[in-house]
Amino acid sequence: MNLLLLLTRHLLDLFALGVGACIGSFLNVVIYRLPLGLSVHEPRRSFCPHCKEAIPLWHNLPLLSWLLLRGKCARCRGPIAFRYLAVELLTALLFLALWRHALVLGWLAVFPLWTLAGLLVAATFLDFDHYIIPDGITLGGTVAGVLFSTALPGLIGAETPGGGLLAALGGAALGFGLLWAVVEAGKLAFGKRTLAFDPSVPWTWVRDGDDARLTIGEETLLWSEIFSRPSDQLILETDAA
Repeated sequence: MNLLLLLTRHLLDLFALGVGACIGSFLNVVIYRLPLGLSVHEPRRSFCPHCKEAIPLWHNLPLLSWLLLRGKCARCRGPIAFRYLAVELLTALLFLALWRHALVLGWLAVFPLWTLAGLLVAATFLDFDHYIIPDGITLGGTVAGVLFSTALPGLIGAETPGGGLLAALGGAALGFGLLWAVVEAGKLAFGKRTLAFDPSVPWTWVRDGDDARLTIGEETLLWSEIFSRPSDQLILETDAA
């Protein structure tokens, strides 16, 4: 009996590792495509970042393919970044550790834990590469947290689904409020930027859809990245024509 339990545990551990590696492979798609404005669903199959050819399934096995192909595309031999392997391996190990932890909390706890881990891995590597965390990840994580807290209230110490819902909504509101306060305080303290040019340089302001691009000399700034509040101002002192 003990041997059977041990074998079952090892099989479940392998299952958790496999699920984590597969999710890590999908997270690589998210990390690559989101900053480029590409859909994570279309095209459905992964493609080489160099030759853009679709990668066949037998060359897209999590962990194994990168190692067997020595980090190169099978078609064009272009290098595939080590980050792809790192994301898959990290996610696999996190899923295994969280699976074992969930056995203590109750196995259903593995679903919110895995969801949180996946979101954090994607956000971390997106932040490393592009210094951004897309709203889809933060807002998606908030929605997932509220749903899981309602379905599994015991995870956050609540006794009823309603209590879990209220606690999750309160936590989301508190987290948003703190971040908003930090951003607003930062803008008040450091939100002014002065650019001086001697000699003077030409500047242009060009509308780009719902946004605009401000070019001063050789520097181009996206309007929405600088002016996010109605009270924000741009003050220009120019030479007379």
